[in-house]
Amino acid sequence: MQKYYKISVIVPMYNVEKYITKCAQSLFEQTLDNIEYIFVDDGSTDSTITVLKNILERYPNKKNCVRIVQHDKNKGVSSARNTGLKYAQGAYIYYCDADDYLERNMLEQLYNTANRTDADMVWCDFYMDFKDDTKYCSAITAGNDKITLLKKYISYGWNVVWNTLVKRNIYIDNNLHSYKEYNFCEDYGLMVRAMFFANSYAYVKQALYHYNHANTNSLVNTQLNKNEIKKTFYDELAINLLIVDFFKQHNLYPKLEKELSWRILKAKRGYLTSFKNRKTYMQLCPESNKYIDSNPLCSKKDKFCQKIMISKYWSWLLNIIDFTVSIKKYFTNKKI
Repeated sequence: MQKYYKISVIVPMYNVEKYITKCAQSLFEQTLDNIEYIFVDDGSTDSTITVLKNILERYPNKKNCVRIVQHDKNKGVSSARNTGLKYAQGAYIYYCDADDYLERNMLEQLYNTANRTDADMVWCDFYMDFKDDTKYCSAITAGNDKITLLKKYISYGWNVVWNTLVKRNIYIDNNLHSYKEYNFCEDYGLMVRAMFFANSYAYVKQALYHYNHANTNSLVNTQLNKNEIKKTFYDELAINLLIVDFFKQHNLYPKLEKELSWRILKAKRGYLTSFKNRKTYMQLCPESNKYIDSNPLCSKKDKFCQKIMISKYWSWLLNIIDFTVSIKKYFTNKKI
């Protein structure tokens, strides 16, 4: 007979031997009962699995509700989450990052709120933990007006999976998975679609999750090389273009055009490095350009560069700048 689980916790792992102890302990010590834990090792090359198994020995009562799945090679966090979802049986799904940790009552708080309000989705505030400091971060408030909520969420700065509990049937009934090809901005790509399919929402105004901003190995915090920067840029742009197409398919784009355009403008910033990119820049959601001035997601510098990019009267100036830089490089290299 299959056991009933209130929540399935899915934890993608990749080379997190330094962090998985604290994460796993915070999960195994949750005050809520009937939790299923699915750890997906995404081809780690360190001692992540060994460390996890050693921790599990300290919690023998959890062994029967823990599943460890291993990828034969690194496929990325999105694929790891999708793998975990295949095995999940809980009424609700919760995704946790392996280098972070939870307050002991987090899942109980979210589950009880969801159960009391019959919410398809429930989320909470969170802490951002730096090396020498902790910052309280507020999530968006909830409401059952879907369009208003989507507008708030799309224009919100932190679109993440790890502060949100979602009914499993939202994923299963709608064949909803992470976009497996992309590993940056992937949280937004999944959760904004879950929000569309959900019909009721709840918000716990309490910080219950600790995001480890001190982990220099995470994609968000690490110093990236040029190829990695390009990959994150293309991932963010691709995710946002996919979401635009998603809402067009569901006939909601006209109502969300401004907010979606803000995100597209933010994602297109990688093309601002040279006026040679102008054609590509202009072809990507050209309607978004009319929202440059109102965009809260871009800095004044970004907006200035965007206006230059779309203005045909500024092209001569950009060409002169590019030419000047090329001449400078030529003579610099010649001296060498």
